[in-house]
Amino acid sequence: MMLMPPSVSTRQTPSAPLDRMRLLFSTQLHHQLQTIARSRELTTRAAPRNGHSNGNGNSAAFTAPVEVNGWEVEKKMVLLQDIRVLLEQPCFFYSDCGSGLRPSCDPKAPHATASVGMFFSVDSYFNKTLPLLTGQHSLLDVWAYLLDMSEFVSVRNRCRSLYLHIAICIARRVEFIHGATISGDKVVVESHVRDRYYHLFERCISLCTKKLVQSSFLLEENALFMAHIYAMICFRFPSRSGRIFDAVVESTRVLEQTSVTPLKRNRRRSQSEPFVRDRQSEDKLSRALEGSRSPRETRRHWHAMTDESTEHESANAQQQLNDAFLRYKLTRRNSLSSTFSFPNLTSLPRRSIESTLQQALEADLKAESTPDAVSPAEAAFLQEMAVLRAFSGAEHHTLQHGDSFQEVLDLGLERFVDRLRRPDRDDLLVLPFVGAFLSNVSFWWSATRPQPDEKLLWHCVPGYFCVIRAFAAVFKRMCQRRARQTTTSAATIGNILSIVEGRGADLWVSYWTNREINSTMDVLSEVLKNPRLVDVFVEIVLEGTNILDPMSVNYSLSILQRVVQVGVVAAAVVNPRALLTNGTQRPRTCLSESFDDAYFCNAMRTALQSSHVQILLKALTFLYSCLDALPAKGRRLLIGELVLRENFFRLFLHWNDEIRKIYSYIIVFKLFSATRLDLPMASDRVLLARTPFFEVSGNGTLGNGSAATSAVSPTSPSFGYWSHLSDLAQSMLKSPTSKELLSEQRKYATAQAMPKLLTWDASATLHRTRAPRRDSLFHASLENEDLSVDLLVASKLDASFKMLADQIGKRLHATTSSNGIAKHPTDYFPVEQEAYAERAVAQYVNVLWEYYCMAVDRPNALPPAPKLEFTIASPYSTD
Repeated sequence: MMLMPPSVSTRQTPSAPLDRMRLLFSTQLHHQLQTIARSRELTTRAAPRNGHSNGNGNSAAFTAPVEVNGWEVEKKMVLLQDIRVLLEQPCFFYSDCGSGLRPSCDPKAPHATASVGMFFSVDSYFNKTLPLLTGQHSLLDVWAYLLDMSEFVSVRNRCRSLYLHIAICIARRVEFIHGATISGDKVVVESHVRDRYYHLFERCISLCTKKLVQSSFLLEENALFMAHIYAMICFRFPSRSGRIFDAVVESTRVLEQTSVTPLKRNRRRSQSEPFVRDRQSEDKLSRALEGSRSPRETRRHWHAMTDESTEHESANAQQQLNDAFLRYKLTRRNSLSSTFSFPNLTSLPRRSIESTLQQALEADLKAESTPDAVSPAEAAFLQEMAVLRAFSGAEHHTLQHGDSFQEVLDLGLERFVDRLRRPDRDDLLVLPFVGAFLSNVSFWWSATRPQPDEKLLWHCVPGYFCVIRAFAAVFKRMCQRRARQTTTSAATIGNILSIVEGRGADLWVSYWTNREINSTMDVLSEVLKNPRLVDVFVEIVLEGTNILDPMSVNYSLSILQRVVQVGVVAAAVVNPRALLTNGTQRPRTCLSESFDDAYFCNAMRTALQSSHVQILLKALTFLYSCLDALPAKGRRLLIGELVLRENFFRLFLHWNDEIRKIYSYIIVFKLFSATRLDLPMASDRVLLARTPFFEVSGNGTLGNGSAATSAVSPTSPSFGYWSHLSDLAQSMLKSPTSKELLSEQRKYATAQAMPKLLTWDASATLHRTRAPRRDSLFHASLENEDLSVDLLVASKLDASFKMLADQIGKRLHATTSSNGIAKHPTDYFPVEQEAYAERAVAQYVNVLWEYYCMAVDRPNALPPAPKLEFTIASPYSTD
């Protein structure tokens, strides 16, 4: 019986960098690879003695069933799982390539050959580092084993996904790219290694062709495997890449032309109300910017060399590559100059998605200082990216000396291109292809770049613009505006007529499922490695949102939250922030500084102005999750203006308890990048006075929350007793460890929140002085923009609470009119909201207590924001 191995993921996510010593190709690692590739866990049943022939005329012996030995497969699976993380890396380090253990050129030099293959200078069998040729053959042996086993392992067995995943990892490794560099050493691929590689690559193409012929709908593991194989064809066979890019362009055209019919404008215009602007103005702007897209006849596969020489390492090949890129660059720049100028594009009050995408794609191309020549940065990138020039001669050699390979390649391309040209929601092959294409480029660049922080010039990658446009078209279909769904389940007249007429339902109309969204977000993680594209997909999500439809807002903001989170991880922009301890700093990952925070805040302003509780709650939940992902400029605009100045009283005093709760958590946990212990928070000292966190000098009390101790006067005999206690005894009494006593203190502080706010006594101080850290924060804020935003937000928050206290206090002492409503000329918020003031302040103090409990336990770290749950219905099915 076949045992089911543990589930594995087939998604091509980049692996975390490992220790260099683990990547040395030692004898032990070689032994593990040979153990995997040595035998096949297959058993063939014995053929009958009198072999009956089947319908095809073949003997039954040739069609004997093959079984898989489950126990042996399980052992191999354990070993594969152990070395999987090593095989996912771009390359190993060998004794003659990348490890720095190369032999001396002088044979008479001492220890010239003894140090070859040594690791840590220890002469032991398992610590020797082997040469590159041995590693190449070992990897090819494992690849052959994986292909053999994947043909016989059933689809239901999860071993198959691991086999195909590791096969892809081996196929794209740098060891098989002739001329690539591994730690400064050139990779050499011998002719017999190249022949073995292309033989296995031919088997992969045959496997893909077989799946395309047999299956109308591809499994996820097969689609990923197929996408990576044909993405590598774009680089290993440049002359064939033009057909694939043309199919991608055709798929993009189909996705853009089959858009949903615009909704009819009824008497209620809310059915198609956009997030930021109306559809009519968007159509006018799209027509005005028509022609901004680059011409379709641009030669995207410019890296296909016309020279059939096999000397692809020569300087002539590099010069040919530079000349080909220059011709492509001039063609695109000439087409751009005849359409529109980019500087005027950002000043448009209502821009289109197409113009934003075009601006983001061409930003690097327009920013180059040498418009009529290849810049030094572009020349260095083309030289380091050996995959662009390594296969020109190898392609000619392979296609001329292997007729069978050329037939298999052309047949596989024909099947793949035909499937790629006809995108459907159930068969979006273009989506995994875009992810595989970009993943391979990032994979190769991470292994060959000269410096770890070297920038990847995306505009120098052949076909990059067309694959990004294809993904943008798919993303638009996922985020497109949909008709407002009714709660009734009765069939509509349109559905009945479509059934009678035999028309199929439009699969693009319904909301996408979690599985479909996850697949799209996996590709988005590769797309957003170019941080300039974040604005494009943020705009796509917001422009497809009906702000008056709670289901549309819930669906769109859920996608937008994941876009922001994926953008932060993909961009990995480090914004240093002072820790104020020993001069160290702590990084804060956020979106890039080029993020369009003005457009984003405009959309959030529209959402926060909604009167629908479910829409407002979803918008606040989105801000709670993504507020700390914005750069400093965006935080100043969103927090200082939108969250505090414009909506503080409206949200803090909202009639709904859940709205007040999430807003309190936002202004407590999400406003600041530094801990509140180091910020001059006057409102915290007012609301948490005489608690275990703050003490009041003068007629201070124990702060244990009891009414008896809070009523102690300076003339009482017990007051002198408490004032003469030792510091140790006071700290023990003021910071009790009993949970019951802390709970009583918390209830008392919550009940006394409004009286403390009206009194506004900010003389309380922390039990443990943090004056040095606070002084360091003020000095650091002169250079650190995040800390300067924290100080600005802290002053605005204190001013908001002071205005709340002033209006409530003046209302209590003011005279009332005949109708019983107090009047005052300086009201900061509507009088009707005063009824919720006491409950809102008590709720805020309860959240503030939770923050300070975590902050006191770890005073040098920022307290983590708790995860909150709210009852928001999901608009899409969760399969």
